[in-house]
Amino acid sequence: MKEEVVRQIRLEELPDNLSMLAEYCGLEAVQKMLLNLNGGMFYIPRISHLDKFVERYINENWEKPNSCLAKDLNVSLVHVRRMRKKITEERRAEKKLLKCV
Repeated sequence: MKEEVVRQIRLEELPDNLSMLAEYCGLEAVQKMLLNLNGGMFYIPRISHLDKFVERYINENWEKPNSCLAKDLNVSLVHVRRMRKKITEERRAEKKLLKCV
């Protein structure tokens, strides 16, 4: 499909899912997706499923209470506690490895 053709697509001509995407990201972004990614399907997960990000955020904000972290990330207190426990265990394992070397 040619770019000049795709650039003629208007917001009101898009189906609901692409219309919503255009409202959040802009019509130009949707047009680029139609040009380069047509036929693809996307799943947008909750933040709680972005484990690497959640782990980094908790690490960088370690001093914050669990309740604040849970609110910031829009996840449960249980999830924050679980991630803190995982991080703490990883830190301990890392220290043990460093002592052995």
